[in-house]
Amino acid sequence: MTHMMLIESTDFSECWEKILKCIVMYGDNVEFGDIDEIKRMREVHGTVRLYGTHAISQVLNLDVHPSWQLKGQALQDHVNDYLVSEEELIEQVDPVNGFEYTYQNFMRRYGIGKDYGCGMYEQHIDQLSLVKDALLEEQKHPTLSSNRHFIFVNHYSMMNKTSPACLQMIFVRRITGNKYSVRYVFRSQDAAQAWMSNTCALTTCMNEFVFKPSNTVIEEIIYDSLSLHVYANDKDLVESVTGIDWDTRKPKNKTSRTTIHSIHQSALNKTLDKISERCEEMKKYV
Repeated sequence: MTHMMLIESTDFSECWEKILKCIVMYGDNVEFGDIDEIKRMREVHGTVRLYGTHAISQVLNLDVHPSWQLKGQALQDHVNDYLVSEEELIEQVDPVNGFEYTYQNFMRRYGIGKDYGCGMYEQHIDQLSLVKDALLEEQKHPTLSSNRHFIFVNHYSMMNKTSPACLQMIFVRRITGNKYSVRYVFRSQDAAQAWMSNTCALTTCMNEFVFKPSNTVIEEIIYDSLSLHVYANDKDLVESVTGIDWDTRKPKNKTSRTTIHSIHQSALNKTLDKISERCEEMKKYV
């Protein structure tokens, strides 16, 4: 049976560590890909909840774990790709050099009608603008909350693609007042190399185009990843972050029972020595 995990945290880095620990300890070993190029990974069906002012600030400030490989200016450049103008957004889609689509292209230019290629369609819809307008309307009522604030990323044009989008949709839900939950649904997600970067880029994009313009704030981020995984090639990284051995699924350098016994015996001997010394002192008063 597929292992299903619920992971919650109020700290961005701690949340990543928890994800990796869950996968390495309880995940299923899976082989996938083409017959000519088999890939190996360990996966769970994971629901991740990151919440609270501190955690959201970490995400928006790009405050990632010290062991996260994409950081500094490289991470900032990645996030900036989600904040470009509409003209630059169109230029990002370049099938010749490998970009047949981008997440933000489908969020901000969801195409319908005739496909002209390079992410250009006969008509397009700015889904972020639609959700922003819906939140502005929702804020006019003190408690109103809708189940219709969603953004599609998966697209009919991807049905025959060898690399369909991992992100499927985004759902926005009012919690209370001007505080909102943003929820990402992934068909597949690389926890070791993509999770923190995805969180920073997508959440910054949503904050800039949806929440700030509607005078609302993000209170929690929820991921539902149908395949939340770590590739076997990243096992050294996972072991260094979690301290758990990839193959045995047990803590590395675990203290042996003999060592534990020695520690306890040493503590007991020290206690007995103190009792003996105290008894010698008490003899003076007898």
